[in-house]
Amino acid sequence: MMHLSADQIDTLTETVNIGVGRAASSLSRIVHERVELMVPSIHIGELSEMSSLLGEPQGNSNTTIVQDFEGDVSGRALLAFPSASGISLAQIISGVDETVNELDVDLGGILEEIGNIVLNAVLGSIGNMTNSGMVYSVPEFYPSIPPLQLIQNRRTNVEDDCDYLLLADAQFRISNRDVTGSLLIAFDTGAIEMILSTLQLSGVRI
Repeated sequence: MMHLSADQIDTLTETVNIGVGRAASSLSRIVHERVELMVPSIHIGELSEMSSLLGEPQGNSNTTIVQDFEGDVSGRALLAFPSASGISLAQIISGVDETVNELDVDLGGILEEIGNIVLNAVLGSIGNMTNSGMVYSVPEFYPSIPPLQLIQNRRTNVEDDCDYLLLADAQFRISNRDVTGSLLIAFDTGAIEMILSTLQLSGVRI
């Protein structure tokens, strides 16, 4: 078992925040107004230890965008929202005002693109910081499967286990409205060690 120091967690937090800042800038250009995207807290640990932070599966109360990544660093990244928050964010981005209780094809596509922007920006930040090559899958939209189940599903389909999980709160603020979700990155075996080793060799303080 590997224990990350406070400095190591701070370095990974800074890396995620760089990606989140880039995602916010991209979303701001799309909607032509300021979008704030913050990750006020980040937790990193072994998947077995982190599962309790994800809560119990809640049926169709979750809306999740999933993107796998492979290369020097491999794993699965997810952007998850409670269903009502996902609908609200998609409506804000699209400028839809009428009240709806479920995601239609158009709103689902918008939320999928938001996930694509955020996940690509964060994974790109990790890749740039560690000089790691990664290939991303096309994002997939899951309207009713809990995030933990989506992570466990990957574990049954690849040889490597997802050993470490990065879990971050994701807070969007647009047009004076707040939407909260979760950013999750499940790293395959050895990925965290490789990231920290690369940061150390490059002179980044960890």
